[in-house]
Amino acid sequence: MRGAGPPGDHTGTISANINNLPNSNGILSLGLRNNSGGQFSNTQTWTSYTSKDFTVNGGSSNQFGPINFAINGRMGACGIFCDDDFGGWLYY
Repeated sequence: MRGAGPPGDHTGTISANINNLPNSNGILSLGLRNNSGGQFSNTQTWTSYTSKDFTVNGGSSNQFGPINFAINGRMGACGIFCDDDFGGWLYY
């Protein structure tokens, strides 16, 4: 996936609107990592269905330059029969 447009184009926001949480503990944490595996955004945590902007790691700005990225996702432990799916929309 490519965020914000072609290299050198412009900056913009990256946000996620989560509409399905895992029922392991109702908490979903997501962060964005670059091609080298380093996380470049602060971790956002969802406990309800809502939209949140990612912010620059170590800061409060929500403006990112063009970058290729992947999503890191974490949730609480759950048993064999729990719903571990999550879903929603990613905007960039």
